[in-house]
Amino acid sequence: MNNNKIDHRRQEVQQIVKNACDQLNAEGVDARNYVEQLAWLFFLKAFDEAENRRAEEASFDDQSFDRRLYGEYAWSSWAKDTDHPDQMLDFVNGKLWTKLTSPDPKQGLGNDLLAQRFRRIFENVRNYCRRGVSFAKVVQQVDKLHFSSDTDVHVLSELYEDLLKRVAADSAGYAGEFYTQRHIVRMMVEVVQPKPGEKVYDPCFGTAGFLGEAADYIRHNASLSGAQLDALQKETFYGMEIKPLTYLLGTMNMILHGIEGANLELVNTLEVHTQNVSENNKYNVILSNPPYGGKMDHTMQTNFRVKSSATECLFVQHIMANLARGGRAAIVIPEGVLFRGGPNLKVRKELLEHFNLHTIISLPAGCFLPYTPVKTNVIFFNRPQDNSGTKRVWYYELTNDGFELKQTRKPIEGEQISDFLSKWQDQLDGENSWSVSIEEIEEGDYDLSPKNPNLKCNSDFRPAIEIIRSIKLKEERILELLAELEKIIDINQSKSRQKWEDFELQDLAHMQGGGTPSRSESSFFGGHIPWVTPTDLPAIGLIKTLASTKELITDEGLKKSSAKLIEPGSILYSSRATVGKIAVTDKVVTTNQGFINFTPFKDRIDVWFLAFLLNRYTPEITHLAGKTTYIEVPRKKLRLFKVSIPSIDEQRVIVKNIKACFNRIEEIEALRQKSIFKSNNGMLSDLRSSILRKVFPGEL
Repeated sequence: MNNNKIDHRRQEVQQIVKNACDQLNAEGVDARNYVEQLAWLFFLKAFDEAENRRAEEASFDDQSFDRRLYGEYAWSSWAKDTDHPDQMLDFVNGKLWTKLTSPDPKQGLGNDLLAQRFRRIFENVRNYCRRGVSFAKVVQQVDKLHFSSDTDVHVLSELYEDLLKRVAADSAGYAGEFYTQRHIVRMMVEVVQPKPGEKVYDPCFGTAGFLGEAADYIRHNASLSGAQLDALQKETFYGMEIKPLTYLLGTMNMILHGIEGANLELVNTLEVHTQNVSENNKYNVILSNPPYGGKMDHTMQTNFRVKSSATECLFVQHIMANLARGGRAAIVIPEGVLFRGGPNLKVRKELLEHFNLHTIISLPAGCFLPYTPVKTNVIFFNRPQDNSGTKRVWYYELTNDGFELKQTRKPIEGEQISDFLSKWQDQLDGENSWSVSIEEIEEGDYDLSPKNPNLKCNSDFRPAIEIIRSIKLKEERILELLAELEKIIDINQSKSRQKWEDFELQDLAHMQGGGTPSRSESSFFGGHIPWVTPTDLPAIGLIKTLASTKELITDEGLKKSSAKLIEPGSILYSSRATVGKIAVTDKVVTTNQGFINFTPFKDRIDVWFLAFLLNRYTPEITHLAGKTTYIEVPRKKLRLFKVSIPSIDEQRVIVKNIKACFNRIEEIEALRQKSIFKSNNGMLSDLRSSILRKVFPGEL
């Protein structure tokens, strides 16, 4: 086909899709729903063409071919009946939909993998056309498309991407979960460089932007044999997706990228995660922009080495567990993953120790507008054949991705992605790029957040308008978080509460102290048992899982001192000098004598409920020490301290709400630290105390 014919056909395809969209719009179907409508129509038309092609190939080889959608169920049959629009609509909504969704082998397609894929798709989409005439006109337009034509598929792929982008802009809360800017996708694919014969995986593939771009990259950068083309279709691309509509959109997008046999599953990735993945089932390339800001129930975290309610933390672990030796990964993550403590810190340490985290690119705040204002980074890491860890990390600070940092995201001059791609291979240092050794990272408590050493003061060099936008984005996010806090508190205030019962603390937990081995015996220290002092705990008012200890003691040091082993799931409570520092331990530890440690009776009280309760009553507990120069809370008095608690089920609900509040406060504090408005952090501390005071009298 010459260039004039290609251009003419391009215009025809564009007009066909526009006509279909206009018809759906006239029917009152909004953009989000007409993308769904076109997706399943495209899918059935493309499947019909594929079956026709396979039937012709089988006939050429004198072989039989059993069509899955045959007779009246084939697109090429019912889609021609546009002269009888009402009958067509009734047939599609009735007999065809039953064929596509029924698990009964006599009425449906059977129970093999292809039949299951059809059911997953069509059980979760619908026909938005209410009138036969309107539906027939849309079908007429779709029937003019040819998925066997390279020109049609290429143009449709472009138009489809444009439709997805439009939907994402119209309904960010919906489509922002699965649309990643194409120029960011291409940049990531160019770095990991997928090759023929490799397995490429996206654990939350959305509309399959990463997988589709990887397919294009492989085809454009390699001369493929017949066997390699077959493997590209069936054995190269893998993905999981939790949302049925998104699954359909992604499946359709892969067909438009020329891949009909992608191994795509409709499943919750985090539910099926396992740490014990055989090497044969791992992937050579993993590309992803996992959902962030979501929360996972603790019952869903059992298969993860590091427990966390934050989905971004769990997805990083999932990707690490599924990357093959010699494999490459590129992931978009929110910046908090790079500097937060707790589970994020543990995951960062594991990533640095067992993988080569070679590159971090800092994306500008607003890069993913209009979908989310969250500041993000892309991390690139490999899994070395010898399991060696990271030696150094190369950073690139991208301040211009080629588009305005506004809701409209119009193209602008001065993009830096090409500069990044020209430097990353040799990891060249420059005004926007620098390297940090693993020794410096360890000294900085594994904080991986980008800090450009070439700028004396970031605000001196950033354009004023960018600073203003950055501040506005942070403050807008803070207002969102405060609104969420207000909503949680309002909802829970309106709920009726069960009666709370009074107990002494000794009836709720086993309480014991600690001890210090003699410092004069060097053999007592430097062992394997974590020995906790108050300096290892978070500040008063913050309740965290114990991260690490500065000192370890030996078995002999434990035996020859009053220190005692504290089992996992216990609360470490500082009771001397600085009263009220609290941590929950998830491992066996021991403490010095400045602690009263609580091991809860699990059938009576939740460990986190007790931790929050102790935090709430710390002022009253401190008074138990009396008016002495040296403050120490007597264990005997604390045993008899009375508190009120609800049922264990209600405790868990309360803990969930407190954590939801505190997580938002923590994010506000992190945003405040990077904001010009830092003065309100004292008020946030007061807010924590206020929430706990409302909880334990039973108000929240």
